[in-house]
Parts: sequence; C-alpha cells; structure tokens
Amino acid sequence: MENIRTINKNQKKKIVISNNLILLIIFVILFIVFSFLDKGFLTYYNISTMLRNMVPTGIIAIGLTPVMISRGMDVSFGSNLSLTTVIIALLYNAGINIYLIIIIALLSSAAISFLNGVLIEYFNLNALITTLGSMSIYLALALVFSNGNPVGAMSDKLYKLSYGSIFKVPTAVWFFILISIIYYVILNYTVAGRTVYVIGANPQASYSVGVKVKKVRIMLYLFFGLVVGIAAVITTGSIGTGYAYHGYNLLLPVLSAILLSGIGLEGGSGTIWGTILGVLLVTVIFNGLSVMGVSSDKIQILQGVLLIIIVATYEIRSKKIKE
Repeated sequence: MENIRTINKNQKKKIVISNNLILLIIFVILFIVFSFLDKGFLTYYNISTMLRNMVPTGIIAIGLTPVMISRGMDVSFGSNLSLTTVIIALLYNAGINIYLIIIIALLSSAAISFLNGVLIEYFNLNALITTLGSMSIYLALALVFSNGNPVGAMSDKLYKLSYGSIFKVPTAVWFFILISIIYYVILNYTVAGRTVYVIGANPQASYSVGVKVKKVRIMLYLFFGLVVGIAAVITTGSIGTGYAYHGYNLLLPVLSAILLSGIGLEGGSGTIWGTILGVLLVTVIFNGLSVMGVSSDKIQILQGVLLIIIVATYEIRSKKIKE
C-alpha cells in the first residue's frame, strides 16, 4: 500500500495520507514524549515488560484482523481466553502432561470459535449479538469450572514461554512475530488471502462467482480460536493461574488496535502491518501512562473514550475520502 495516494476527482487533486503512516508518526511522537516525561520508560526492564504484556492483545488482534476484513466479528475472545486458562490449570492439577495440555487448550479454544462461526454463518445470526451471548456463556463456564477462584498452574515450561528470552527478546514476543509473519504472508501472497478481501469487499458478488463464503468465514473463526488458545497458554504461563477474568480487559485494547489500523466494521480493507502498528500504539499509550503513575481505573476510562474517538474519526475520514 502506498503511503500517500493522489485522488483525482473533478480535476481536483487530494493527497490522502494512509492510516499506517499516520499511526507510525503518532507512535514515534508518543514514544519520544514518554521517554522525556519519565526516565523509567526507556529502560530495558520497562520495554521488555511492555512487549511481554502486549503479546496476548497483539496475537488476538492479528487473528481477528482477517475475520473483520471478511465482515465477521467475534467479541467473545476474552471469555474464550479465560475459559481456556481455567482448562489449562485444571488439567495441570490433574497431572496431565504439559504438552498434551497445550494441545487440548488449543483445540478447545479453536472449537469455541468454530462453534461461533457455525452459529453465525449457517443460521444467519448477527455476529456481534451472537458472540456477545457466547461471551457470557464462556465466562459463566469458566466461573463454574473454577468455582470463581484462580486455579494455580505454576509450570516451569509454561513460565518460560512468557518470561524466557531469545537474544534478549522475550520468548512470547517471538510468538507474536511468528504469528504476524504467517498471517501477513497468507493475506498478501496467497489465494486464500485474496479471497478474504474479495469476500469483505462484496459478499454477494463472491457468492455469484462461486466463492464458498460461509466455509471461508468459518475457517477464519476456527484459526482465530487457535490464536486465542496460544494467547491463553502464554497468559497462563506468565501469571501462573487459570482465572475466569484473565481476559476481562482485553476487549477494548484489541478492538482499539484493530480499528486504529483503519479496518472498518463493514470489512473489505485492512492490513496486518496496520494492526501491528495499532497494537504498538495502544501498548505505548497505556504503558506510558502506567509508568507515569496514572491509576488503572483512569486508564480504563481512557480506553473507552479512545475507542469512541477511533470509531468516530474513522467514519468521518472515510466519508471525506469518498467525497
């Protein structure tokens, strides 16, 4: 995608700066500002901690990107992650082999999102309403299975996934990089990736040329669930517990990061690179505020305000570009 596009309409030229370039500029500015405001921001400890904490949000945002490009939606990922961490912890306490636990966790998380996809596509249900309902169900199941309490899962192998490092970069960050590369390659260099964009641009036209829209979307939900499972494994390893509320605060930062990248609710556009920039920007904002001593409740309020501003700005900018 070009950073600057020239639009010629009625012989008047408009220069439109891409979302990615805007995000990159804002990210650099904020990074520099926070570095000057607090000396602790630029330390290795804070940067590594910030990147490590970013991973669950980042991985989920990457997985949700193609779902939203194809005009799908799943807001139940926080509850899915929570339920999966509880499953991991319960299996760990039952003495199951840790590698088998990871496989079961990934499969169960993928099955949850697959079920969402089947309900949405084959019963023609509204994606937002359906996943809001399933979000409540998965949260309730997590509370029942855990009796509403954190379930310990202090595994050295899981811990190393989050707090280990390779070349001084947290191992969890390498997972984020790997998943980002895989999704980037698929969306940009494969027939499957082009199909996702075609479906998002015009589902009805896709049907008419023989594209199996429902099956493609269901597979996107399935792989999204697999990605949520990876985030759940990393979360369990970093915190050492399975808990029904581990994913409670993920909804706003994930959606903020995706919408910041320019992916609209109507689908058809968006890039993995844009989502990565959105994730980095959201992470820097909230980490910088935390380092400066801003309380978590105020940051939570800011998350909601930021999401509203992002959606409003996107709608206004989209209308101006179309004019």
